[in-house]
Amino acid sequence: MTAADPATILVVEDDEPTRTFLADNLTADGYELLVADSAADGLAHLETKFPDLALIDLGLPDRSGLDVIARVRASDGVASRIDPAVPIIVLTGRAGELDRLRGFERGCDDYVCKPFSYPELRARVEALLRRSEVRRRPGRTRVGDLEIDAASRVVRLRGAPIALSQKEFALVRTLASDPTRVFTKEELLRSIWGFRTLGSTRTLDSHACRLRHKLGGFGDRYVVNVWGVGYRLVDGPPSQLAAFVEAPPLAPAAAMALPGLAVVGAAPLHPVLLGAWLLAAVAIAVAAAGRLELRRRRELVARACHELRGPLTAAHLALHAGARHGDAAPARLAAIDLELERAGVALDDLAAARRGRRAPDRYEPVDVGDLLAYQAATWRIVAGVFGCRLELVEPARGAIVRGDRLRLAQAVGNLVANALEHGTGRVELVARALGDRVRIEVADEGPGLPAPVGDLTRRPRAGRGRRGRGLAIAADIADRHGGRLVAAPSSRGARVALELPAWRGARPGE
Repeated sequence: MTAADPATILVVEDDEPTRTFLADNLTADGYELLVADSAADGLAHLETKFPDLALIDLGLPDRSGLDVIARVRASDGVASRIDPAVPIIVLTGRAGELDRLRGFERGCDDYVCKPFSYPELRARVEALLRRSEVRRRPGRTRVGDLEIDAASRVVRLRGAPIALSQKEFALVRTLASDPTRVFTKEELLRSIWGFRTLGSTRTLDSHACRLRHKLGGFGDRYVVNVWGVGYRLVDGPPSQLAAFVEAPPLAPAAAMALPGLAVVGAAPLHPVLLGAWLLAAVAIAVAAAGRLELRRRRELVARACHELRGPLTAAHLALHAGARHGDAAPARLAAIDLELERAGVALDDLAAARRGRRAPDRYEPVDVGDLLAYQAATWRIVAGVFGCRLELVEPARGAIVRGDRLRLAQAVGNLVANALEHGTGRVELVARALGDRVRIEVADEGPGLPAPVGDLTRRPRAGRGRRGRGLAIAADIADRHGGRLVAAPSSRGARVALELPAWRGARPGE
């Protein structure tokens, strides 16, 4: 590898400190870095980015790193876009002889046990890259007059080289890898930029615009924006592409779907062609709407599954602790009963998700003090598992809200679970009556939120070790109760609060 063509290294590691350490050091040594925290993301990078070497942890959240290695080595390099010869170094805490044998049997080239010395790892990386310089690299891809040489990272249009930035090259290479399909914005941002959420970024659109400009007259014909979905690369012979330049403007949906129908010159459109364009536009709109509906239903299922895990885990641990200590106090049993009711609501949500719905809310006056007491009784057991200490601060008397008791328990439980998982030391649970509002706060002593709470809830992140879906569910529940989820100022750690309208009617039981 030369300084002008640095090697690209993929790091597949779910432990954030280790991943950051490797990325910082390898980048400082001049390597291009791709990072992934799951097997699925790692395989996606291997299929689209073609790294020169991969560092893979074995203990990944969605599947074993050994499965990733086996998948790579089983690739034929033709039907699959994964290069089966990519060098792989295993990074793991499993130091046993049997573990090493399994790693080499699956096809790794080297095996490094944690903790390891970075200079030694760098030397192993350099040695593998030297030996692999002559290995087979991805060949050339041609789409019409556009040619992408993956080995030399050169793009040519009608034989003339086009100077592209690293990200522009990665974008056109990814689109050319499958010219017949539309790549969604989310998968492009994940595979090329490593983004976990879309947010309001215009990075992809700005790079696509610059790429079109550099491709000149054919730019907007090659890199096509499929409205509401993503981008694709038009796959057509040069004659069809040339006809685009002379044809009158078309409806965007029709031009994207049926570029070959543009060979009409300046003559009036034939009714059959116009009908075909309209049908194509309708088909694209229906497909986009169907995709959005499918994504919405999948998110409903994911939320219901998320809400099942929390209460079942808490109830299980509380029952185990009660049996171990011979403690069957009524308060503990009531707290466990509440958690099991929460699980029942999640099951109702799971059943309703098949129809794209959510189980209905049941509104009643709810005493926030009782609600927090039940939550604290259950989650104190879970806090011990995480090495934290959960403390309930006596809420102000008369803190009553009108809402669904089990939904509010879901929201508070998610805030507590996030604080226990990501915080350290003391976790505080408190409710305050503030005029016409009731404020339920959960504070921890951890590193704080990784992003503004609004960003985390707008695009919940799947996977382990992130605040995201739980906060999104809590924010949705607060919104349905006429309130909101906010991040309160804190000198240390994170302080997340549910603000709900206070109830001025009769107290529960009166």
